[in-house]
Amino acid sequence: MLLRSISFRLSVAVGLALSAGLLLLLYFADRHHEDAVLFLKKEEASLLSDAIKGSLTHAMRQGREGRDAIHRAIEDVAARDEISRVRIFDAVGTIRYSSDPAEKGRKVDKDSENCRQCHLGEEIRRPDSPERARFFYTPEGSEGARHRLMGVVNPIYNEPGKDCTACHEEEQTVLGVLDVVVTLETVDQEIAKNRRAMAASGVLGVIAIVGVVALLIRLLIHRPVAALVEGTRTVGRLNLTHRIPEERRDELGNLARAFNEMTERLQRAQEEIRAFAENLEQKVEEKTAELRSTQVQMVRTEKMAAIGQMAAGVAHEINNPLTGVITFGHLLRRKIPERSQERADLDTILEEAKRCSRIARGLLDFARTTDLDRRDTDLREIVERTLSLVEHQPLFHNIEITRDYAADLPLVPADQGRMEQVFLNLVMNAAEAMEGRGRITITAAPRRTEGGGEEVLVSVADTGPGIPEEIQSRIFDPFFTTKAAGKGTGLGLSVSYRIVEDHGGRIQVLSKPGEGTTFSVGLPAVGRT
Repeated sequence: MLLRSISFRLSVAVGLALSAGLLLLLYFADRHHEDAVLFLKKEEASLLSDAIKGSLTHAMRQGREGRDAIHRAIEDVAARDEISRVRIFDAVGTIRYSSDPAEKGRKVDKDSENCRQCHLGEEIRRPDSPERARFFYTPEGSEGARHRLMGVVNPIYNEPGKDCTACHEEEQTVLGVLDVVVTLETVDQEIAKNRRAMAASGVLGVIAIVGVVALLIRLLIHRPVAALVEGTRTVGRLNLTHRIPEERRDELGNLARAFNEMTERLQRAQEEIRAFAENLEQKVEEKTAELRSTQVQMVRTEKMAAIGQMAAGVAHEINNPLTGVITFGHLLRRKIPERSQERADLDTILEEAKRCSRIARGLLDFARTTDLDRRDTDLREIVERTLSLVEHQPLFHNIEITRDYAADLPLVPADQGRMEQVFLNLVMNAAEAMEGRGRITITAAPRRTEGGGEEVLVSVADTGPGIPEEIQSRIFDPFFTTKAAGKGTGLGLSVSYRIVEDHGGRIQVLSKPGEGTTFSVGLPAVGRT
């Protein structure tokens, strides 16, 4: 897991990049340090060579007496720890003086390493101080471990005014060469020590930097990512209340905020699903009740259609004989003296015949399927015309009529005469149910339907005894009435139901025993269905 983690890979990548950069830096730093040390050593050796050259030149002017002084000076200089060898060549390359007695009298080739600084073929040049130095190693087989040496050649010129002509010819340019060889063993040891220190410090630096980087990666990346992973696993276990701290303001902080927002939306969706599941049974029951109500209405509609067809035939057959009975009854009434028993009996016959005629006309109205004369109508006007027909009747003298109409009531396409008949039936039923005492409240207001359309809802509410629940489903059936015998035909609500249905509307009843009854008529508004 550690080797596959992003933190480990990122730490290794940073470590390798730092190691490469630091290695390159250490290499150039080491080269610069070595060059600087060797340059200083060259300068030091050149100054030492010049100093030796000055003292030897003074001894040479003393002639033969100064030769012993030269030997002693060379031996004294060679006795120093950093001096490996000191010798003097003459103009032809013969070693005249040397700290190694075995070299005296030996001749050095001009093409050798010692002479290349000044002799380049037949050409002779005067090198600058840094160019007079040369580097080489101790010979193999010499005592001690092999190490580097630095030799500095310093030509001795025949300069005018130095009294060199006593021993040398005047045209001779170079009298000889002073060759001083300095050991670099201590310098090399110091360079190696410095190199090891730089390498160790570089390794420690890389380790420290990688450690710091790894710690920062763990704090800044690993922990937030681990929190996101753990949060994802927790949400995967359907624990949608889990939240990740949003303390940071970087990309990982934005990711944490996005994760929390997603979890919150999932939690809301889960709550909605749970609430939907809890209310599903109730919704199913409500829809089932609606289906049952629709089924009842469909059955009632089919039954009323069948009854209407039957009633139309019966009413037509009964109406014609009744017309004859009433007509001839009036003729007989004229021939019978007033206040006689026969005339009273005949009046009873005529009244019952008229009653049968009214029932027949109601059946014809119920079964009639003539086209409606629809016009854009304000239902308030129809209600007011209906109330004007009944307000002055004795039945309404002790009834308070309250009106509550909405100001922005839309128009409805309706047959005014038929709708007056509907509202007249509802108002008369309410007054008769209250037995002429109480309050009728009529309201009219626009209302949104379940399908998104608009309708006008007119309600007629009374303060009567109400309708028992067990018979509410039958009140729209033809010939069903709760009134006493001879007080009603049972066709008023059936005819009203048919008229409202023909208008594409609906009529409903809401009643509780002892709390009154409310009939509601809803008709679709003009252009808003």
